[in-house]
Amino acid sequence: MKRAAGYPSSALRALENVPDLYLILSPDLYILTASGSYLQATFTQRQAIQGRYVFEVFPDNPATPKAYGTRNLMTSLQTVLATKQTHQMELQQYDVPVAGRSFIQKYWLPTNTPVLNELGEIDYIIHKVEDVTVQQQAKQAMQENQELLKTVFEAAPLSLSVYQILYDSSGQVEDFEILMFNSFTVRTTGMSDYLGKRYSQVFPHTIESGVLDRFKQVATSGQTTDFEVWYGGEGMQHWFRFIAVRQQERLVVITEDITERKKSEAALRKSEARFRLMVDTVPLSIWITDAKGRVEYLNQHWCNYCGVAFDLTTADEMPLASCIQRMGPR
Repeated sequence: MKRAAGYPSSALRALENVPDLYLILSPDLYILTASGSYLQATFTQRQAIQGRYVFEVFPDNPATPKAYGTRNLMTSLQTVLATKQTHQMELQQYDVPVAGRSFIQKYWLPTNTPVLNELGEIDYIIHKVEDVTVQQQAKQAMQENQELLKTVFEAAPLSLSVYQILYDSSGQVEDFEILMFNSFTVRTTGMSDYLGKRYSQVFPHTIESGVLDRFKQVATSGQTTDFEVWYGGEGMQHWFRFIAVRQQERLVVITEDITERKKSEAALRKSEARFRLMVDTVPLSIWITDAKGRVEYLNQHWCNYCGVAFDLTTADEMPLASCIQRMGPR
């Protein structure tokens, strides 16, 4: 190992056996040796890298558009050579080559420290790194998941909101601080200046309508609630369905505008009432059964004829067949 000539073999061996990740470089940036932990982390062997130029062994990953590992490391090493002082680098993505031309993604926290001889000159540089690949990849995955959730949150065709639970001096839930509204909520309420404000301040009608109390119950008990209510405050005239769930110290609320559904249900009830009024005044027996022959409706003429009172709860017990047999020309 030509580049290692003149260095105390005992010092090099000691550096090879330390548990940390060490790469030892000469002042002209050739590899003198490395610790076993460093070799393991970089998928290299000591004999294969000793005596070689560091950037020949560890080039940039050509598949990474913004691969600045060699440039940043060179800048740091030049700083150490010029100042003879330790230089700590920021987080670096510096992928390592394996099996020829393929690379494995790696993230490091490097520190470069010069070792001076008795003349005050640099004998070698200790390039110490902390492998933080797992932590950084987990952080990136979390960020990606958060971005995905944010996209879903914003694109949801329902009102989604998140609130911080607020307590009074006695520890009782008293209100909620608005943390987040999705775009649908902003469009529905017509409000944009809401972050950090109290729920009851932005929506005072929630007190009168009982919505705030229902939310407090969820925050106190931890039990999810699902309810419908007519809301006529803050310029809104809507039927809303609220689903509120406690998540730690926050309340997540899904709000659905069910006004059209309520209108449809009301119209259907009116239509059914008109139908019943019409068929009950017809001087004919009219009945409705399902596909299995179960009674769903008997008009008043039928009930009067058979001497029974129609009740949906006892419809299966109605003597329909016997009444039909009894019916004849009159």
